[in-house]
Parts: sequence; structure tokens; C-alpha cells
Amino acid sequence: MGKKDDVNKLLGNLKSSAETANAPAIYTREVNLSYYKENHAWPGRNYIYIGNSFNIKKKIQSPNSRESRKRAACIAMMLAKGKGNRSCLSVGEALQHEGFKECLSRFEYDWLVREAHETLLGPAYNDKGELLPLAFTVWRKMPTPVQQNSKQGKKLAKAGKA
Repeated sequence: MGKKDDVNKLLGNLKSSAETANAPAIYTREVNLSYYKENHAWPGRNYIYIGNSFNIKKKIQSPNSRESRKRAACIAMMLAKGKGNRSCLSVGEALQHEGFKECLSRFEYDWLVREAHETLLGPAYNDKGELLPLAFTVWRKMPTPVQQNSKQGKKLAKAGKA
């Protein structure tokens, strides 16, 4: 690549960075976790809110359709298994329930089987605090930081990996 190509690439990167910085508020707003905390569905500080699932099939979007009732019931049954754990259930446990697996879209199933087993699924709430019976929330466990007082932590810090 010549210098002209490098300059054009740099200008393109700068332009995309500027556009991202001026993103609409919907993309930059913080998630309000108060609804999860009020309903005892927040797994704690060790988990990151990834988002709510949403099945876009038209036959499921109708709230009174047979498919939507089945999906809501399957999600509710799956979440009932996690009652002792803030209404959350690990992905590994959730995918053992045949009814829950059947109500997932191909995208949701593919996404969940790729998640770590300690990833949690819980009830979903919209930005008004209303329960979304056709959706579930995904909470990913944050990686634990390396302890600096351990021998391994000191070695990694010296190597520049911590």
C-alpha cells in the first residue's frame, strides 16, 4: 500500500470514530438495572448485562397466538427452576430443558450454546419496568482479575499480561 492509501484509511477511521462519538442516545444510554434489583432478578456485580432475547418470528409476536403462549410458558418454567438463585438459571441447566430449547429461535439457540456455562438467564424487563414474558435476559460472568499478591500474578505483571 502506498502513502495515499494509508492516509485515506486513516481518514476513514477518523470519520467512523467521529460518527460513533455522535451516536444517537439510544446507543449510548446506560441500562437501568433498578427494575432487576427491585424484582430480585439481578445476579450481582460479578455479572454483566448482555441484553434481552427477542424472537422475531411473526407468529410469535402476536401475544395471543398459540406459539407465543407456549414460548412464555416455557420461559416461565425454565426461570422457575432458578427461584433460589435470583430467578436466574445457568445456560447449561437451561438448555437441558427440552421445552425451553424448542421455544428458542435458531439464532437464540446458536447464541446460547456458544456462551459459557456460568452465563445466567433471567427474567427480562423493558425500560418501563414491565416483565417481558416472551423474552429472557442474558447475564455474562465477568472475568476475575488476577490477584497481584500471588506468585502467578506477579509473574504475569512482570510479563505485561496483567
